[in-house]
Amino acid sequence: MQIFNEINARKLGERDFNVFAGFFNNYLFLLIILGTLTIQIILVQFGGVAVRTTPLTVQQHLICLAFGAGSLVWGVIIKFVPARIFGKIHVDETPIPEGKVPLTKSIRGRSMTKSRLGGSLGASKVKASKVVTHDGFSK
Repeated sequence: MQIFNEINARKLGERDFNVFAGFFNNYLFLLIILGTLTIQIILVQFGGVAVRTTPLTVQQHLICLAFGAGSLVWGVIIKFVPARIFGKIHVDETPIPEGKVPLTKSIRGRSMTKSRLGGSLGASKVKASKVVTHDGFSK
């Protein structure tokens, strides 16, 4: 998906539907795509325990390509959504008072202590995020 997202990011205009226009004119972009693809294949095929992967079969790689290509379709669909709809959503960030930093669980189920959250930052640097829509509903 990373590679297809990079391709989608080439054309950001509301009506720039052809993300492949001029694709082969930017050699630096092609080099970055080729490098990303090479590194991803090497990590998946040979990363093993170091990156917690197991090698994929050709069929599995093709399935991954199909899912990734779906982001190209999604990129076209999202361009049909009027930009003004996205303007109705904003993130309200307010500082969390000192000593009120919520503890969370890590992926392994261990409590995230202040030191694991970056204890030197202090609680005053942590912000709570709340999505608020213009109609007054908060999520």
